Amino acid sequence: MSLRRNMICPRCRKTTYVIDSRDIDCDAIRRRRECSACSYRFTTYERIEPIKLTVVKKDGTKQPYQREKIIHGILRAVEKSKVDRHQVEQLTDAIEQDLLACDIHEISTQKIGSIVLRYLCKVDDVACLRFSSVYKEFTTLKSFEKEMSKLQGKKQGVR
Repeated sequence: MSLRRNMICPRCRKTTYVIDSRDIDCDAIRRRRECSACSYRFTTYERIEPIKLTVVKKDGTKQPYQREKIIHGILRAVEKSKVDRHQVEQLTDAIEQDLLACDIHEISTQKIGSIVLRYLCKVDDVACLRFSSVYKEFTTLKSFEKEMSKLQGKKQGVR
């Protein structure tokens, strides 16, 4: 185990080291620390800093990026499928990596939707179509059928 000496003891102000480290959810780590001088033990929690991104909605209004909205949209799309919550979290992590890679401060809901759709189509065809129907706002049966044909064409091209 490597010793990380980057925190000060709250009791004696000397150097501490990590004695145990565990993931407690997808964006947090629980660490048990011990002081090298007074042997005081304490727990710290580290959270990944949220993405600082502004989302530009279709009507031009802006709001801060919210991971929960992506998760909610994916969960609605994968409802009654074999995709579980853990897979949804992993998809969302991958989507956020793409958002971070863009290195921008503002992004449209359309761009986010297209990234989500790209990842979702790799996981579940029906969920992809369900998400697409909301994201692309089909107004006619013809436009829905056209999207279905496009998705089928992509799947056949992959095989």
